[in-house]
Amino acid sequence: MMNRQEAEIQLQKLFSFKQFYDLQWQVIENLLAGKRVLFIEKTGFGKSLCFQFPATQLKGVTIVFFSAYCLNERPGEEYAREWHSCCSY
Repeated sequence: MMNRQEAEIQLQKLFSFKQFYDLQWQVIENLLAGKRVLFIEKTGFGKSLCFQFPATQLKGVTIVFFSAYCLNERPGEEYAREWHSCCSY
């Protein structure tokens, strides 16, 4: 498994960030170890990196569930119809 120093070298190459926040690294370390993680944090913390980085390091597909509704001011029904039409196949 990748240690933090190795991961931060890759982080710099891929995302141009020098280091992870400690809590980000805890989440990433668990994901890289194959553990399931439920991570809830405030907007602007850097949650996206917690799944984007492991997705670049692991084989297979990464599936992320998130609620974008809180970022949207439109009524829920309109948003749901629009989401369904763009994501259905």
